[in-house]
Amino acid sequence: MKNKIEYTTDGIIVNDEFILLNAIIQEVNNLLIQKDDLVLLTMTWVGWRGFDDGITEQIVLSLADANQVKTILTDVTISFGEIAGKHSNVYGYLDGNEIVIETDVEIISQFKFNNPSLHIYNYSFLYALVDSLIDYDKNDVYWKESKITYNDYNTLKKIIYND
Repeated sequence: MKNKIEYTTDGIIVNDEFILLNAIIQEVNNLLIQKDDLVLLTMTWVGWRGFDDGITEQIVLSLADANQVKTILTDVTISFGEIAGKHSNVYGYLDGNEIVIETDVEIISQFKFNNPSLHIYNYSFLYALVDSLIDYDKNDVYWKESKITYNDYNTLKKIIYND
């Protein structure tokens, strides 16, 4: 017997059973999250260094990439410059407690549904760090003085820019 499928503006009808489009999207997201081993990486400074709004960034990554990002970013100084006003110079480091890897499929699926870009932030720790290092040559003395290596820099670039 052939299935009867009818498409509507908010879902599909299969053999007289209506299925909401949102339910289909959520189920597909759940399957992809499990298949690709995706997690939600959250980095947060709450009201840090006189910057009352704090800084938060969330991104969906593979578990392997999230673990790499957490390892690279932990205890590395990140500068946002004057985002809290002239002469504010907001900077500091993320400790391990400020970088959280969420593995709950429902939470990740809801995040993906609400944020199709899979990446949200008010200020980005990832872009701030990578952009601050972009002008340094791999042989520059900066890499010897930094807690981040040139290979780490390239790893971050690859992850956030799909480079």
